[in-house]
Amino acid sequence: MVTKEEVQKIAALSKLYVEPSDLEGLTKDMEQLVEFAGMIQEAQANSAGGQDTGCAQPLCTAYREDIVEPSIDRSLLLQNVGGGQEGFFRVEKSRQEEKMCQAK
Repeated sequence: MVTKEEVQKIAALSKLYVEPSDLEGLTKDMEQLVEFAGMIQEAQANSAGGQDTGCAQPLCTAYREDIVEPSIDRSLLLQNVGGGQEGFFRVEKSRQEEKMCQAK
């Protein structure tokens, strides 16, 4: 069984703020997800001969060498944001981050 405390801990680890009014519903949703994951594990364990049935086609990974290619000049990119800040894009803190910092 998933507890409200576990949902709060997962939210904190994910850096998400959860309204207290949403906690009950999220706990029920998380419980359903855990139950569903258990059903999938059980189905895999009961599959024919224990073989992996996750993919109908054999998997093939096409490896290739990394190719370094020239990129867009940084100064041209930063012109779109007023020159940037010390050569980087400046990203403002979101309201969600502000709420989380205040909650601590």
